[in-house]
Amino acid sequence: MSGVEGCTDVRDFFRDHVTEALKSLAVRTEEATEHYLVNLLAGFTVSDRIQEMCTPFVELFARAVNVTGAERLYRMRNLGDAALFVSGFLSDSCDRRGVTQPYVYAIGARAYGEVGRAGRSAPPSDGPDQSLVFVELADRFGA
Repeated sequence: MSGVEGCTDVRDFFRDHVTEALKSLAVRTEEATEHYLVNLLAGFTVSDRIQEMCTPFVELFARAVNVTGAERLYRMRNLGDAALFVSGFLSDSCDRRGVTQPYVYAIGARAYGEVGRAGRSAPPSDGPDQSLVFVELADRFGA
């Protein structure tokens, strides 16, 4: 990507780029997972999400495992999101953070895996099963 691209909707921008990236990497995902990725990227354009990327992953993980219930899943999801964003957009920052790419993959996959497993054991809801998105993200984090 060179220069500045004009875009009226940040979700459209990321939808185009996610679709192209998945094609170029020959990675097939469920539609719900692709939708989640687009929303995740668009969410990081909001300044209050930036702090998650600046906090050491081990600290985010410790905060998540020291709580229970919905708060734990919320924190695990945020950890997975931050790890995915950093590994995809800021991978060159891993050395400066003192972590390796395999570590970022492992902690992100573990966080998403926990969210996915918890969703599978939850009572069925009327909406789509989001746990499948997190299971797919956990299983294919490196891809």
